[in-house]
Amino acid sequence: SFKELLQNLKLNQPLNDVANSKFEASKIAKKIGFPVVIRPSYVLGGRAMEIVHNQDQLQTYINEAVQVSLDRAARPFKRCNAVCGIGNPDKFRQTLIQNDFDFDFFSFPDHYHFKQSDFSDFAEQAVLMTEKDAIKCKSFAKENWWFLKIDTVPNAALIQAINKLSARLLEIKHEQSLD
Repeated sequence: SFKELLQNLKLNQPLNDVANSKFEASKIAKKIGFPVVIRPSYVLGGRAMEIVHNQDQLQTYINEAVQVSLDRAARPFKRCNAVCGIGNPDKFRQTLIQNDFDFDFFSFPDHYHFKQSDFSDFAEQAVLMTEKDAIKCKSFAKENWWFLKIDTVPNAALIQAINKLSARLLEIKHEQSLD
């Protein structure tokens, strides 16, 4: 993980952790101490990140963030409108196909700022989107909207490049400490 990489490089970082449930988020926030910065997984550039100052704000953020979550074991719809505003929409589409979703697909540009009017043609039909997009839509999300959490795994070339860069940064840090 990125956290482990920073630790191995002996680079300072603020206290942090990953929560997979409301209970874990609450426990971690108590351990770290308020205020905490919270964000959904795999959101770049600080999008959907918030600073919460107490337990009530944390629970409000989590409830809004998971309001559109999907329990795959009990899909409450037969067909849905799959919506995404990501750099590689085909990856999302393929995930839906591989998991036997029946859907109509709507792709928007990467980092698209959704508006409520973007969904006006869907009436009361179910909507399924990425977690990143769901966070952007939380202020106008409906009860029949869900998201799929998509985990990303960097390819071997990226990992190798990061390791090479990390090694070079350690060399520079060591050289500077000798001066």
